[in-house]
Amino acid sequence: METFVNHSITIAPDASHPKFVKLDCASASDDAGLKMALLQLQSLHNGLATTPFPAEVPGPPPQSINPGRTPHVEQLKKKGNEHFGKKEHQQALQLYTQALDVAISRPPWEPCQMASEEIATLLSNRSAAFLQAGAAPEAYADAHFCIVTRPNWSKGYFRCAKAQIQLDKLKAALQTLERGLAYEPTNSDLLALKAEVEDALLDSNLSRWL
Repeated sequence: METFVNHSITIAPDASHPKFVKLDCASASDDAGLKMALLQLQSLHNGLATTPFPAEVPGPPPQSINPGRTPHVEQLKKKGNEHFGKKEHQQALQLYTQALDVAISRPPWEPCQMASEEIATLLSNRSAAFLQAGAAPEAYADAHFCIVTRPNWSKGYFRCAKAQIQLDKLKAALQTLERGLAYEPTNSDLLALKAEVEDALLDSNLSRWL
């Protein structure tokens, strides 16, 4: 079992310099090790007190951005869009995934807003490609994380609702669209899709009574 001894140390001004102090301990006279430790601590303090530090501490270096990363992401996204327009879903998905890998690899010192906007856009595009390829669960997952990454962007809610419709989750799709409209109340895409979902829900409810 370890034991510890409590030593009372006094700190007093040193007349030789306004920033210097003297450290003393009543038991130091009987303990050479303690006396040496006090002298070292006193010397360290007095040395730091007179070190000529700059009056103002310089700020952090400017944020360093890899100039080639964004063009690379844009090039992959553009190629993915071309394949998407031709309904070449697998090629589009592959290119969007590659672009996401590059965007996600941004180091933490680069602006987070830049990364979140890139990632959200690519997730939205890949969600649309998944949906066209008939992979509604994957489309929903990408749209969900698009919303998480950029919650004030209407496109994520639009993509998410489209996937939920394919999954026959009409009530959930309606809730998603209402969340998106809370950010953009006049968004035409959200309003049009909301009207479609409301009509589909009405038809579904009527059919139960026929």
